[in-house]
Amino acid sequence: MIFLFLMAAFTGGIGVIYSGFRIWRDSENLAISHQQHTEVTSLAELSHLWTDNEIEIKDAACLWRERAAKESRGLPRAEFSNTEIDRFYTEMIEGRPSISGTRRLLIVKLLTMLDEAGDCPSVVRANRNEAELMYSDESYAMLATVPLYRHTLNVARNFIAKADQEALLADMIIMALAHDIGKIPSYHDRMYSSGDHPIIAALMLNSIPEYVALPNRDDIERAIKGHHLLKSDNILTNKLKLSDHEARQGELARLYAKISECPNNDSKAEEQQSHVSVSVAAGSSSPNPQDHVEEQENPLGNSESRVKFFPVKLEVPTWFEADAILAALKKRINQVESTAKG
Repeated sequence: MIFLFLMAAFTGGIGVIYSGFRIWRDSENLAISHQQHTEVTSLAELSHLWTDNEIEIKDAACLWRERAAKESRGLPRAEFSNTEIDRFYTEMIEGRPSISGTRRLLIVKLLTMLDEAGDCPSVVRANRNEAELMYSDESYAMLATVPLYRHTLNVARNFIAKADQEALLADMIIMALAHDIGKIPSYHDRMYSSGDHPIIAALMLNSIPEYVALPNRDDIERAIKGHHLLKSDNILTNKLKLSDHEARQGELARLYAKISECPNNDSKAEEQQSHVSVSVAAGSSSPNPQDHVEEQENPLGNSESRVKFFPVKLEVPTWFEADAILAALKKRINQVESTAKG
């Protein structure tokens, strides 16, 4: 009897031990499976990324996002029919680990919008609050020959060159690419009564799911809405405004240079240049500047004067040789250079 009791106890103990062993083995296998799916990287393995250069902490987060770069490489490359847009994507977007996820998708969408509908004038006047009412008719007609996609890419390249934090680069590119999408005819002609082109651009952005998903979309919208306002206390807004001004000044300079190259257009170019001088000095040629809801900034630069300026002819000194001076300046100005940032 005692023997049977001991046998039963021994058998039960073995069963308990076996059950405990199975539970322990299953938990170990589960832990191993979790470890197999957890990506672990030591700082020693990553040290090659910064040992040769000094890296600021604000930029360090972009250095170890190799997984994001690998994932983006697995996706099909975005294709654009416009060669300038395609080149911009290749040079500025493709291959940048800091531009990934939702922001990259949004950038591709914005470039696609410009690719499909950006071959339209880069200036608009339909709404009474448009800052481009400040242009003279001649300047406006000349800038209307610059397509929207080209002006937008010019602004984006200028803006990228001012980026001092890699972590902000994706948002800055979004601001630059979206700042004038309100000028696309299918949006502007339908919504011009809703506001000027920055307001329309913000309305269009809020219809894009990738933009709505951004946690800092309010900051992006503030910069886009304010890129023509006279005063702003936001650094990114001011940089976007400056990038826009630089692009416009460069476009006008190239247009006037093209006109001056034609021998029959010298007098016409001088006449148009005088009109631009009047427009810049006046600060506004809007027929009803008092109707503006907010004070707008002169697209060609800041001007405190509100009095119309009339140029006066002056006698040129005998020592002044315009051809020699222009020949010397031509070697030093309007030179396109490639830098590390664009």
